[in-house]
Amino acid sequence: MITVLGWSGVVLLFVLGTHYVLRKLAKSSLTYHGTFKQLSKLSKKIHPFIGILLLAIGLLHGNMALGRLVLHTGTILWSSVLVMFLLIVLFKSLKKGIFLKMHRVFAVVTFLLLGLHLFARNIV
Repeated sequence: MITVLGWSGVVLLFVLGTHYVLRKLAKSSLTYHGTFKQLSKLSKKIHPFIGILLLAIGLLHGNMALGRLVLHTGTILWSSVLVMFLLIVLFKSLKKGIFLKMHRVFAVVTFLLLGLHLFARNIV
């Protein structure tokens, strides 16, 4: 079950990452503009729910794997996802573009941390 939760989290993270790519493709693609636009709209609707689901799955996965809260690459990865969530909440409530930019920067950081967690999980 721990493995299923972990890989489910990886899939959800990649689905979340496609939101930005789809939005860019919808704006720049001449050939498939309509298709990418529809996918981008769908992605925009489900993005927040998938993010919250990822936080829940990550917490459950970590709790089942370690049994307690300890400093680990998974804890750092989960914290990065939590920071992204908090940044977008700040962006939505304060309407300050810097929080959206920071959210996008943390997306890159989160993917790097995912690689660290997958390939060197016991480094911390």
